[in-house]
Amino acid sequence: FGKHEDSAFHGRGSDVCLNVKDVNLLHWIGANSFRTSHYPYAEEMYDLCDREGIVVIDETPAVGIGMGESCDPYKNLRIHEHHREVVQQMIARDKNHPCVVMWSLGNEPDTEHFPQSAYEYWHPLYELAHACDPQNRRLLCLLPE
Repeated sequence: FGKHEDSAFHGRGSDVCLNVKDVNLLHWIGANSFRTSHYPYAEEMYDLCDREGIVVIDETPAVGIGMGESCDPYKNLRIHEHHREVVQQMIARDKNHPCVVMWSLGNEPDTEHFPQSAYEYWHPLYELAHACDPQNRRLLCLLPE
């Protein structure tokens, strides 16, 4: 499942009561995991998932980089340093949570139109994640054709 920290009741943001409800719904339907679409969540959610046995894929806010771009987004967008910081901070904060089983470095980037630039962008992040957490829990969600 992909999940967001928002609700019809309170709008955007973490809500402890809603998190408990969501985890109970996951148990009710027999699910045991979700992805933090598309950003790291409040720590209280990870604490709850640790207690309840829910598996989490922790994701950076790097969604759709370059989708629909006619020029090379990896050379034109100046986001790589910030992306590095987010990866480092997310892993440093969450790596000791038993519930976290993977680091999603990004979701649905365009790696097709500028493959060399995409490699030069993503490979150092992949290696950085490994340096921050050597357990080989890295992931990049690609969109197939």
